[in-house]
Amino acid sequence: MSENAIQICCAALALVGGNTITSFGDDLVEAEKASQIYEPLVRAKLTGHPWRFATVTKSLGARIADTPPEPWSYAFQMPTVPAVLEVDTVLHNGEPISYEIEGDKVFCDESGDLFIRYLWRVTEDRWPPWFTWAITLELAAAFADALDRTEKAAELRTRDVGPIDRAWFHARKSNSQQQTTKKLTRGRLIAGRMS
Repeated sequence: MSENAIQICCAALALVGGNTITSFGDDLVEAEKASQIYEPLVRAKLTGHPWRFATVTKSLGARIADTPPEPWSYAFQMPTVPAVLEVDTVLHNGEPISYEIEGDKVFCDESGDLFIRYLWRVTEDRWPPWFTWAITLELAAAFADALDRTEKAAELRTRDVGPIDRAWFHARKSNSQQQTTKKLTRGRLIAGRMS
């Protein structure tokens, strides 16, 4: 089942005994807190790890006429759809290159076909269930703090064994399984021992 921001907030509020909301504009303290907390928390969590479901690679297209600052030779326009949250790397012929981001421009010393790999603000209906659950728990802890339910917040945040830590561990593990496992290279010592 795909969920939206309000459903995720309601699930988090239910975990801490808060009132259900129908929109961020409701006349409830929970709606006010949700409207203040939700989007910054989601953006922070999306950019806090290289999530594969939130990563996109796009062509930078043709160079633009802007003169890049020293020491760079070329300027490119960053993509706008989907909007960039955080740049992972710029690639030339499949290899990472040196670059600098300034505003909505990318500066580098390569002029060929360039690609940019970045994180974007994925809509909730495209989140994997494990990410939705981790966000729900993180929101519940934030709501517990904001609604003065400190015992519940402490319970959710218990270090090393708390439900939030377990949810993020599971989310990162699931994310890491979204590609073929990289083959380990064997050095001379290992190769010699295996023969």
